Amino acid sequence: MGKGKKVSKKKPLASKNASGSVYRATLKVLGRTYESQGNTIDEVLDGLREAGGSWVKGAGVLIVEKDGAVREKIIAGSHIKNIFGMASGTLREISLKFVKSLFV
Repeated sequence: MGKGKKVSKKKPLASKNASGSVYRATLKVLGRTYESQGNTIDEVLDGLREAGGSWVKGAGVLIVEKDGAVREKIIAGSHIKNIFGMASGTLREISLKFVKSLFV
């Protein structure tokens, strides 16, 4: 039998924030930059939604940082449109769950 792949474990950005530190997020879409901060990832994404409204029409880079740990992920345009645009509640929750899974 061959050797298995060596899996590197990433230090997760915890979804529960007990230490009082703040999440900071930056979303870059089509040359525009939106920033938000909050105690949980949900608060941060809601803050980004309030800052932008229904402005999104493309893929973007979402950068989340907490306690010096920084994660950058490319988010598909469909997920950004569903979260920050005028999508139904169900569609928004599905895309929000996907995006949160990238950072937890």
